[in-house]
Amino acid sequence: MKTKLLAAMLALAATAFAQRTLPFTRPLEIGQMISILAPLPNSTARQVVEASANWEQIQKAAKFADAHPGLTGSDLTAALAQAKLKFDPSVIALLLQPRILDAMANNMTWTARLGEAYLNQRDVVIFALNGLHPAPAN
Repeated sequence: MKTKLLAAMLALAATAFAQRTLPFTRPLEIGQMISILAPLPNSTARQVVEASANWEQIQKAAKFADAHPGLTGSDLTAALAQAKLKFDPSVIALLLQPRILDAMANNMTWTARLGEAYLNQRDVVIFALNGLHPAPAN
């Protein structure tokens, strides 16, 4: 099973590598970066990956979340408007999980590398992400 998974990741990576003009991350490294997300529910892991593509917003969002704990819905929207902050929707979704935002902000190297991999090698990242919590077999 692991051999097939690795072979599929390598095939996707080879395609991406052949077409690349942007930074390339080896599939094994992508798998290692994604493995950190294994304890999270699938939906939260996907939010982290999507938000990492906007890594330049993560530290500011983490500070905002720390300064405005517990805000949701219209209160959150109003506080963002008052602070004149515009975050990507993927980052806004993580404002409700300040511990995750703090972890991302405290490890910007990982966050930026994951974001770059997601932007440049989306298929490989999604493949690795899907491998964290595979769907049950029928």
